[in-house]
Amino acid sequence: MSMTIVQGTYRDGCVELDDPVAWAEGRRVSVAIDPDSLGLSEAEWPTDGESLFKLMELIDSFEPVELTAADDVEIEAARSAVREKSLSAVREQMGLTS
Repeated sequence: MSMTIVQGTYRDGCVELDDPVAWAEGRRVSVAIDPDSLGLSEAEWPTDGESLFKLMELIDSFEPVELTAADDVEIEAARSAVREKSLSAVREQMGLTS
C-alpha cells in the first residue's frame, strides 16, 4: 500500500490541507510534523486587528514560568559550561592552546 503525502497547516485545532483531496469521508489519516517547519511563516502572522487581538489574548493566557533555586543553579552551570567551551574553541582557533 502506498502512502500519499499532502501538505497543510494546523490552525485552531484542525489541519487545513493546502490542496483538495479525493478521499472518502471518515478516512483515517496519520499526521507528522515537518521538522524543518517551526512556528509561523511571515505570511501566516496575523495582520488585521481582530486576529492580532486574538493572538494577544492567547499570549496573555499563558501562565508565567516560576523557576526554583535548583533551576537557577542548573541554568548557571549550563551557562558556565557553554562559556568555557566557547572560550576553549576561540583559544584553539587563535593557536593559544598548549
